[in-house]
Amino acid sequence: MPLDFSNAKILTYSQRNEFWGEAFRYASKKELSIQGCIYALSNSEGVAPVWSGVEGWIQNANDYDMIILNGVNFGSGRLNSINFKEGNDVRLKEYDANLTVYNTGNLFNLTGEFYSGLNFNDPNNPIWLTDNFSENFEYNIKEDGSFAAKQTVNVKFISGKMVNLNVRSAIEMAQGLSSGLFQHPFFNLSGRKTYTENYNLLTNECSFTKNIELDYPSGNYSVRFSHECNTDQNGITTVTENGRIKGLVPDYFAHAELGYDAQSALAYGRCQEVNHHYVSGTHPLTTGHVTSSKKINTIIGEIEYSLLFTNDPKFNVNYTWDYTAQLDREPNSCFYKVSEQGHIQGRDNSCSNTEKDQNALDAYDTISVGIFDRLTDYYESGTDLHNPLKFIASTKRHNPYQGTVDYTSTYSDNLYYGVSPGIKKVDYECEDTQPIRKYNKFGVINAKELVQDTNIYSPGNYNCTIRIFGERGTSLGTLLNAVGTYITGNRPTGIYYLDKSSINYNPNESVVNFNATWQYFLRN
Repeated sequence: MPLDFSNAKILTYSQRNEFWGEAFRYASKKELSIQGCIYALSNSEGVAPVWSGVEGWIQNANDYDMIILNGVNFGSGRLNSINFKEGNDVRLKEYDANLTVYNTGNLFNLTGEFYSGLNFNDPNNPIWLTDNFSENFEYNIKEDGSFAAKQTVNVKFISGKMVNLNVRSAIEMAQGLSSGLFQHPFFNLSGRKTYTENYNLLTNECSFTKNIELDYPSGNYSVRFSHECNTDQNGITTVTENGRIKGLVPDYFAHAELGYDAQSALAYGRCQEVNHHYVSGTHPLTTGHVTSSKKINTIIGEIEYSLLFTNDPKFNVNYTWDYTAQLDREPNSCFYKVSEQGHIQGRDNSCSNTEKDQNALDAYDTISVGIFDRLTDYYESGTDLHNPLKFIASTKRHNPYQGTVDYTSTYSDNLYYGVSPGIKKVDYECEDTQPIRKYNKFGVINAKELVQDTNIYSPGNYNCTIRIFGERGTSLGTLLNAVGTYITGNRPTGIYYLDKSSINYNPNESVVNFNATWQYFLRN
């Protein structure tokens, strides 16, 4: 309903142009000071007629109405203040009023991509009704090369009912203006965008802030990483990737997790490239990372991580393995023993004890196949000998709770080891007491001694002790066959007979001890 001021006169009039900056006129404001009177000339008693007119103004007043002075339409505006003078209030009531009439500005020169989100012809966003306005931009380029921008808009629109314009509330108009101003090209880039809004529902003062962080975007997340490369005095190189991943769109943390899964899978390739370029003549890094750390922030959707890779040969994808080889010469002989002692630790990046234990067992199955070849190379390089190595013994200790396997394996070039299947070692000793030929001796007085050959011999003794060490579970028959083989090869030849023999068998240790004595007279 228009504010109709009849019987009023203008006391003062001024017009003020409102600018954004120095070049953009968004509104013109006319300030009017008037003096008028409410009449009820036919009233003879009481103040009701006069005060009903005052009450009608109060009830129908809006913050934005048509302003009519003595039948002349001055445009849309608002009543800032009205002061009713003292009087008898029976037939008239004088007043002084202050009015503001709002007119549109001229924003023809407010063009370009920075203001592409604003429609100055939209009746739902009457910018000329802005009461207070300020805007601020902040740009920050960090040392690590990332970029951040912040735009803040503080705005207040005229409040109240606006019955003669198809417009929204003051809060809605502030929202519309800020969203149009938030079309800065920086905010069209891929980055983490956040918003804050503050409203004062009593004064209609609104504040809007939009932030963007640009940190190497990759789809719905951003990623930034750095590398550290170190080589110790043993020539072992480690390369560490330290990274930070942020989700860029809601759900922020879900996208950060997807980014971590993708980037952690690529970390080895990047670290290997660092290793290749900065350390010459080095072995490649092991595919699986040695250590990892991960710090998550579910509130802001950010993950910081660290992955370390090494070219230490004991580290493998699913296990670590270190071993030593030892070469010893047997006392008082020219035979050697060579052994390998190893420790295997299963690995699993998901920290599953079952997987770690299975990985340790699988690694042992693979590693044990190459023990003989490794020890042969070590034996030949340490002795310059090329005698065949024969298996002596092995041990294996498995800890399923820690996922470890410890083992030893020993070989020897001693000829007594591994002579036949099922036989680990043969130890024998033979003692030969030769037959003595008998002669008759005659003494001749004052002459020499005469010796007569009788062609008779005292018997000789041939004693042989044989000890057979069988593998566990070797049958007695196999052990006795081995005894027979050595008897055949070591008993005397010619005229002989078995004087005595003994045999002892220990089934728990698969050991047979055999002793035999022969008497003989002549050899073939």
